[in-house]
Amino acid sequence: EVEQSEVLARIQARHLDRNAKEQKRKTTLDAEQKKAGESVEQFSRKLLERKRNVEAKIESASSVGSDELPSFFQEITCEIFAMQRFAAECTFFLPPYEVRQARQIVASLQQSASKHKSELMPRKKFRFRRRHAHNKKPTKPTAGDDAKTSVTQSAESTSLVETTMHTIDSKKDVELKLKEDDIRHKNIKFSSLSNSKVWALFPTNTIRLTDLDKTTIYVGPVSGPVYIERCTGCTFFLPCRQLRVHEAKDCSFYLNVMSKPIIENCKGIRVGRYNVTYPTLKKELDNTGFAKGTNCFDQVCDFNWLRDQQSPNWSIVKPEEQAAPQTFA
Repeated sequence: EVEQSEVLARIQARHLDRNAKEQKRKTTLDAEQKKAGESVEQFSRKLLERKRNVEAKIESASSVGSDELPSFFQEITCEIFAMQRFAAECTFFLPPYEVRQARQIVASLQQSASKHKSELMPRKKFRFRRRHAHNKKPTKPTAGDDAKTSVTQSAESTSLVETTMHTIDSKKDVELKLKEDDIRHKNIKFSSLSNSKVWALFPTNTIRLTDLDKTTIYVGPVSGPVYIERCTGCTFFLPCRQLRVHEAKDCSFYLNVMSKPIIENCKGIRVGRYNVTYPTLKKELDNTGFAKGTNCFDQVCDFNWLRDQQSPNWSIVKPEEQAAPQTFA
């Protein structure tokens, strides 16, 4: 009986210890998710607050003196610009509906600001002074002129999210070397690429990669997050602050990442150290605030695996399978 009670006590102790470790693991994952700032509710609340502030300013424009109106509307434009950057930088974790809503809000504010500005600060019409005795009948504006005016006004209200987003979509069997002016300090979105290679070796703000197949991506330092979804058989070379991967299969990641990479609903993920070099890389890493010696590439958090044992969904690339160092001029 004594031996039986001791066995039961040991079993109970192991059970309690296992539960404690699983709870600790879950707490760690929750902390990582919170650290990544992935709160859709928080984003919506902040965006709504900014929207109300801008709307209040636009409505108060009629009480501003005419001499102060130019700087007043410039301030409104800057606030809308800040909203667009905020929305663009959060796209890596926002659902598509929230992204569309954010763009609609920004576009609506731009149109409202443009309308109030045109009412309170109408442009003076240019007219030729009469120098000759003979007169000519004034030309009436044509439908084409009205169309041009409409296009111009529409262009002025173009969403800044588009101007700060560099997009590549639906390409197959291509090799693309992006230019510095196209991507430096912008947000990048690649989608529906197949059997392709893309080089983006300049600093960027955020990167979103979706629906890639057998494609290799080389990028320079990303000051914000990288979000990857539904990719198969791809290879990524990424120096970034945060990495979140959804529904990827049989992909290799060569990383220099400052926080623990997060994967969810993934299989066959392999990770290794970022091994790309080019002349300006070191300076760009320093300028974007990458901490020296900090690389969490091998500390992957699998949100579908709460046990203490190694997740079967990811592994470290074996030395013999490591991609050769990549050096670009």
